[in-house]
Amino acid sequence: MINVTFCLRDETRLTFGCPEEGPLYDQLDELINGLFENRVDLDQTVQLQIDDSRGSRGIAVSPKSIQAVETDPADAFAALAAPALARTAPYIRIPEFLPASDRDDILEFALSMESKFGTSSVVTGDDEQHSSNLHIRKSSSVTDLGDLPPAFQTELRALVPDVMKVLELDAPEEFDIELQLTAHNDGAFYKMHRDNSTPGTSTRQLTFVYYFHRQPKGFSGGDIRLFDIMDDSGAAAESFVDVEPDDNCLLLFPSGVPHEVLKVVCPSGDIQDSRFTLNGWLRFA
Repeated sequence: MINVTFCLRDETRLTFGCPEEGPLYDQLDELINGLFENRVDLDQTVQLQIDDSRGSRGIAVSPKSIQAVETDPADAFAALAAPALARTAPYIRIPEFLPASDRDDILEFALSMESKFGTSSVVTGDDEQHSSNLHIRKSSSVTDLGDLPPAFQTELRALVPDVMKVLELDAPEEFDIELQLTAHNDGAFYKMHRDNSTPGTSTRQLTFVYYFHRQPKGFSGGDIRLFDIMDDSGAAAESFVDVEPDDNCLLLFPSGVPHEVLKVVCPSGDIQDSRFTLNGWLRFA
């Protein structure tokens, strides 16, 4: 039973019991929500049928006479529950990350790897195995990048202390870089996920995505959608920000931020027209 008290403007208090479900509960929920949202006709009297420990009785109350509402428990009705707050997804976007010559070297390297791209994998939480799942992710990638020009990792390592400070993350002196080359072609996507949600990925602390592509651009779409985070549960909020995959741009965000890659449209279907990324994670032991 919910204890409800209407504090009236004439300083009287109207107290009664309300079942946790049923017609009276629905009527009060509508009335209280309406008062908070200013959508109740204040001149229309509300008739309530009360059945509690003091018996059965009818009560007529004018909404404009209600100054406050008290309930026990405090969150018995939706309008009285504390709102769940969302934290804005933190990220850093650095345009023109590399000098043009270094960017060109990386693009040339990516195009030379065409024959080595394979279906991207998904790390499952059950067996820690990498498995292909086209319902979750569709893209192509390469992880053996032994001949990758060194400029990218050199510049990335130099940024880490400042990036971690801005994102309010702890920055150890030593860390490992996990890196892959990814191509998103026509119809490619990656459903919402976190990059450190399994035991095998839990040491990932910082996610980075470096975008580059041929000119003129041969695709559209492919934004990364970063979801805000609910403070009460850590779940993804309904609010988000979309970040476009601009050429020679670096995006960084904490690996626990829920995110997805929106669908790519590439009319030619040629892998060399893909949305290319050097993406990966900083792992801290």
